Amino acid sequence: WLAAALHNRPEIQADRWQLAALEDGRALARLALLESTAAGLDTEREGDWSLGPSLTVPLPLFDWGQARRAKARALAIGARHRLTQTVRRTVQEVRQAHAAQAKLAAAAAQAREQLTPLQQQRVDLARAVYESGQSGITPLLLAELDLQKARLRSVQLELRAAVAAIELRRASGGDVVSFNIKTTTQKQ
Repeated sequence: WLAAALHNRPEIQADRWQLAALEDGRALARLALLESTAAGLDTEREGDWSLGPSLTVPLPLFDWGQARRAKARALAIGARHRLTQTVRRTVQEVRQAHAAQAKLAAAAAQAREQLTPLQQQRVDLARAVYESGQSGITPLLLAELDLQKARLRSVQLELRAAVAAIELRRASGGDVVSFNIKTTTQKQ
């Protein structure tokens, strides 16, 4: 789930692209001295036309581009920190979603496999006691009410487990199955 989240989450991809762009800007800032450099051909007429190469190079007296390089470096460092923060937040979200999904799935399975069958046994026992004439109908009705409550609880837990599974998929940035299929086909 974590690998899928780090690969699929759009905010991580956006931060990675922004960092790459700022690193490119940082590389270009190193060439700030040559920004106004120009090369070409010049023509001149003094009686006859003459043609020759020309080169224009700026003479940096006060501005060597330190401020521009420092700004590009600071922006790249800030983008790197944002990417790290986004990755950490994503990992935390995925871990929390996975823990919640596992906990709710276990609780739903326990309610389905243990609580509901026990309540059904209680109803069967109360029905047998009622039909034998040893008690009134009230214990049977109370047992059936408790069985309905157990079934309701089981359905509610199943619903919460399904919502937690959806939240886990959202936290991972999509479907892990398709991510696993893509990575295995790329390795082959």
